[in-house]
Amino acid sequence: MVSTGARSGNTKSPPLFAFEYGFVKVRAWVPKGQGLLPAIWMLPADQQSNPEIDVMEMLGSDPRTVHMNFHYRNSSGKEEASEGQWISPTELAGGWHVFALDWEPGRITWFVDGIKRREFTQTDLIPSKPMYLIIDLAVGGDWPGSPDANTPFPSTFVIDYVRVWKSGGDVAQSLTDDTHTDAMQPDQNSFPSCGPREIVTYSGSGMDSSPLPRSIRNALYF
Repeated sequence: MVSTGARSGNTKSPPLFAFEYGFVKVRAWVPKGQGLLPAIWMLPADQQSNPEIDVMEMLGSDPRTVHMNFHYRNSSGKEEASEGQWISPTELAGGWHVFALDWEPGRITWFVDGIKRREFTQTDLIPSKPMYLIIDLAVGGDWPGSPDANTPFPSTFVIDYVRVWKSGGDVAQSLTDDTHTDAMQPDQNSFPSCGPREIVTYSGSGMDSSPLPRSIRNALYF
């Protein structure tokens, strides 16, 4: 698991990185196998369990379906969830794919490979507090079930890059190419590497063809 929240075991420390509204974009290589659950999600910086925004969740036993869920508490404090999914015509395991989320005050929009796949617009439920990112590969549990004899081990959820942009004004800005170079295809013994906290200057649609909303302006993270 990789988290930008508080350091492990120190619940009183501030998150390493959190943001309120913005555009999240992750390029990933998803594993396949019974009992595997790769996920990219967000939790509040104040250490509460809700709201939770799932940029993506996938079952290793169903590598065609991207789950895009939003968990929240209603006006009575009861935990509820708005569930959504998109089913790809082909398997998403075994190749690079870009999962993105645009979080605005009146809308949450999910993208897969640059195409909008889901939208949530119930304004009173959309979070208005800083949230941090989690990327993890869970194994087993009630939802994915236990691994079986065909589940490959070791299994890896490979992340090429993580980028977060903050929301800005509506001033027109020319688009520039992404300077990112595609990572090599991972195999069992060799995975792409990158420097920690590599700062990326990026202001437009690039090699992976994922659009950026017109209001997004400045790169905040790596």
